[in-house]
Amino acid sequence: DFPLIISGHDHHLVDMTVSGTRLVKAGSDARNALVIDVTWQEPNVESCSIDVKVRTVKRFLPNKDLARLANECETVLEHLRHTQLVVVPKKFMPLDSREPRVRQNTAGSFFCTELRDALNSESPKSTPYAEAVLLAGGTRGGKLYRKNKAFSLEDLLAESGPRCGIQVIEMPGSVLIEAVRDSRTRGKAYTHFIHHDDQVLVDNKHKVTHVFGNPVDPGRIYRVGYSAKRYLSRNGPKGLADYFQRNLDKIPPEDAELPGDQLLLGYWAEKVWTMILEQNSELDKVFESLDTDGDGVVSVSELATCMNRNLGFEMRMEKEKSFVECILQVAGDENGDGKLTYEEFKRAVKRKADTMKRVARRHSSSLRAIKKKARIRRT
Repeated sequence: DFPLIISGHDHHLVDMTVSGTRLVKAGSDARNALVIDVTWQEPNVESCSIDVKVRTVKRFLPNKDLARLANECETVLEHLRHTQLVVVPKKFMPLDSREPRVRQNTAGSFFCTELRDALNSESPKSTPYAEAVLLAGGTRGGKLYRKNKAFSLEDLLAESGPRCGIQVIEMPGSVLIEAVRDSRTRGKAYTHFIHHDDQVLVDNKHKVTHVFGNPVDPGRIYRVGYSAKRYLSRNGPKGLADYFQRNLDKIPPEDAELPGDQLLLGYWAEKVWTMILEQNSELDKVFESLDTDGDGVVSVSELATCMNRNLGFEMRMEKEKSFVECILQVAGDENGDGKLTYEEFKRAVKRKADTMKRVARRHSSSLRAIKKKARIRRT
């Protein structure tokens, strides 16, 4: 009944005709504008002609008053740009989050890999908590990053978006294979296009060949980190929602959802603190190197100075300190006062060592049970 619908939300350009209706979308972040002419040749005639032209916004000079107002608003977020979180590995460079609904991009691979490692950070490689991470729709930033640009808190928020929950679900290899293949063979931009981590391999026919670095077994059950609840979408990849509707007991509870951005922040904070501890085998020496003024406590500014000096970070404390505060809490700041005492430091190191011992014992017993079952099946 409508000749034209002008819509939004999609991250990419859309110009298509559905049941006689022209559907157009300019894409995200105001990169493009649409100039649309709708013409009726005669009055009282329903049919019309529709002409759509795409214009790149940056080619036009900005309105000075609006540009000044926009800059004033953006100063509130200025601190986010100076919060370096992680050094992106070279294998994911150049970091590119464009066309996430059309192709596997390096940003999608980077995020999936980091989320997998975060989920498995306290698990031995032999018995991972998640054997793969798949993100439906990938990342959301839609940009090509400059070479050697530090990955900031602003970048994390832009790429993860407001809804970035992760749930670890169990599915057969056959369902995983079909879901990935279907998401990549729709012939157009697809909301549920599946991105994967660097230990999931997909051949040029869009078939998954390896999971967690090993040949995929269609009959085996895999533990997979997946975009929260999107595996239940009726518009999702073929076979995925049907499998979980047939196996309701496989759907994790609501409280099993993990916020992806917070998971990554915690994991990256742990990585930074581990690198600091590895600077010296003697814990006393580590604390002394951090406590530069010798007052018996490590402050946020002292920790940031160490990160800049020894780890190559570019923290600017006058701009942002939330990530450094997060690292300090990982290090043992129990009361959240922004100061790490030597006693807090020692207790945190001991807790970490005790936790790793418990995890190792638990997974060791699990591995023995798995091997025992395998022997029974063979006999």
